[in-house]
Amino acid sequence: MLHHALLLFVLAPAVDARPDASVSLVQQDQRAEFDKRLKEARGDRDKLWDLHRWTEARSMRNEGRRVLREILNVDEGDPKANELLGHILFEGRWFKNEKELEAYKLERAAADAKERGLVEWNGEWVEPDDLPYLQRGLVRAPNGDWVRPDELEKITNGWVRQDLEWVAPEDVGKIAEGLWKCGDQWLDLAAANEYHSQIEQWWRLPGSYFNLYTTLPREEGLKLVTEIDAVAAELERFFGVMPAGAPHVVVLNSIDQYGAFAAGEANRRRPTESHGLSSAHGAYFADVWIDGEKREYLGAGVCYFDTSSEDQRRYGRHFVRHAAGISFVEAVDGSPKTIAAFQKSKRAQFDLDAYYKEKRVPALLRTGVPSYVDRYFIERTAKVGASTEWARKWSVENLERRGGIPAIDKLIEFELNGADPEAAGQLINAAGLAVGFILDGNDPDMTAAHAEWKEAFATGKDMKSANKKLLEVLRGKEAQMRQYARR
Repeated sequence: MLHHALLLFVLAPAVDARPDASVSLVQQDQRAEFDKRLKEARGDRDKLWDLHRWTEARSMRNEGRRVLREILNVDEGDPKANELLGHILFEGRWFKNEKELEAYKLERAAADAKERGLVEWNGEWVEPDDLPYLQRGLVRAPNGDWVRPDELEKITNGWVRQDLEWVAPEDVGKIAEGLWKCGDQWLDLAAANEYHSQIEQWWRLPGSYFNLYTTLPREEGLKLVTEIDAVAAELERFFGVMPAGAPHVVVLNSIDQYGAFAAGEANRRRPTESHGLSSAHGAYFADVWIDGEKREYLGAGVCYFDTSSEDQRRYGRHFVRHAAGISFVEAVDGSPKTIAAFQKSKRAQFDLDAYYKEKRVPALLRTGVPSYVDRYFIERTAKVGASTEWARKWSVENLERRGGIPAIDKLIEFELNGADPEAAGQLINAAGLAVGFILDGNDPDMTAAHAEWKEAFATGKDMKSANKKLLEVLRGKEAQMRQYARR
């Protein structure tokens, strides 16, 4: 009998004596019961609430939340179900969490902003007129002016700007007396004009898009600020971007000053141009204008404006527009790597070859765009009855009188020779014609190619392919360009 009992004990199933085993079995039964009840209640709001109370009585939190979500499938606006799920009520809508609510608010804000005509800038919605200033890194001062952040700090600390010169709080009263800060002196306007009539002592006048450095009397300079600011829209039309800052443009008061600034003066000033092109036109690019002490690259458009006669003034207007175009092109197509390398090194020589190799825009367009705003622009403020395209007609007449429009291959090759100013001037003029055809020729192929080029430039893409395509389309449109010239 003992052996049989032992055998029965060995063969009997083991009993789990752990204290939670029975609880686990109960939970399994409850989940099975829950699944059954949920299947029966699904789609019936009252039954689902009954089921939710059943889960609460049994502390079945996860299953209870499942039931609440089933209730929302029947009635998504049920306030109690939403509240129990931790949803947030906003403007009559329930949102699952703060992240979803914030996304909705952003979506609503974007729709409202677009309806009000605003544009997005760095995650904010701004007035379209403010965008060019914001793109240049400017901020609004209390008086509404757009200034750099460091300038705003000065204003906050009581400094006042007189043109582009900053005046310390203790000297602000001098401005009210009608005096002008000239170096360490305070002078009346007549004396200030005399002081600023010298190279590098020039007036520095702020504009909306350009800063003007000029040895002309201040009242003349202010008129030119208006002229060069008007050029910005035409330049943006070609490039699709505005400079990050306000480029400076140099306007000198005579052809003698112009020549002296270009060529330099022995023991006083180094030359500011490398190719001798200042004699080809009344404006040039000061590509080797450098402040050696500060190791600052100052390259900009330079011209002269002779006020001695109305004829000279008319020519001066073109030179000023050309110089502004040069400064704009340099600002949007600079050579930051070469300039940064110069600033870090101790070498006195600026690497001009590297500077030009870094350019993204081909030579024809770098010269053609300033030439366009100089000689081929549309006079949008022309009086009623006057031609809006007189500049193009006048410029083409000059081309025809001096040998005709160059062949398109010569234009695309675009090699300026400072030793032959007349030929260089002819090529500069014709480059403006090419850009005028691209912008105003109304040729659909050319317009499409330019749009693609502009998109590539504005988005910072590699320009090799875009340049090649644009110039190839231009090459195939020589006949159409000549028709545009004579229309």
